[in-house]
Amino acid sequence: MIKKNIILTFVFFISVLLSFTSCLKEDTQLTAYGDVLIKSVRSGDSIFYGLYYYVYSYDKMKNATVCREGENTEITLDSIDGRYTFIHDPNILEYKTSKPIRAKYIFNVVFENGVQFEDFDILDSTSLKPVVIKECKFDQEEGKLIIDWEGNSLADQYIVNLKNEKDEIVFQCDAMNANQTYLWIYLSSYGWLANKQPSGSEKFKAVISAYQYETVPSVFDLQSISASESDFVEWTINY
Repeated sequence: MIKKNIILTFVFFISVLLSFTSCLKEDTQLTAYGDVLIKSVRSGDSIFYGLYYYVYSYDKMKNATVCREGENTEITLDSIDGRYTFIHDPNILEYKTSKPIRAKYIFNVVFENGVQFEDFDILDSTSLKPVVIKECKFDQEEGKLIIDWEGNSLADQYIVNLKNEKDEIVFQCDAMNANQTYLWIYLSSYGWLANKQPSGSEKFKAVISAYQYETVPSVFDLQSISASESDFVEWTINY
């Protein structure tokens, strides 16, 4: 069963990319950019697919919605990143075993001054399957967590994070290119969140997120993302 509280690194990934945007915009026309992508997760032996939507702008927005062309049902997006970005992360009931089909999605935005704007994105049916994690173990002698996974030929980047038993992200690596399919994490590794380094006996699970860009890639236009979780591994420290 898909866990309701699964949160991909994608929100963090996009927030970092957009953190500078409010400083770039001065006296240009109000514009927003919408994107829809396929989000896949593994549960047991099955893969489930949902749709993830986001819209961003250099100007603050009041609200944003999206609907599939030819349909009347609108989805209201939630605000993050100081109202410069709105997202919709699929909930447990929205995941299906069948992949979404190619379609056009219309984004409607209302800026803080009341100006309305419309954008669209074409979703292809290509999607990433969650990677298969071959190994996630702690090497006590060398004091490192070893994570190894099977590469996905459609992936353009990977991001690995660690979550504790409270489902909190405690470690976040930089984006890795698709040729790298392993990661060693030490106490001294860059990526630990503040005050989250283990002191011994903590249990962590690895979450490997894969990213696929659209055919004509840009920093924002993603086609699909996927996530795979390992079992919990105990981090032990020799004193």
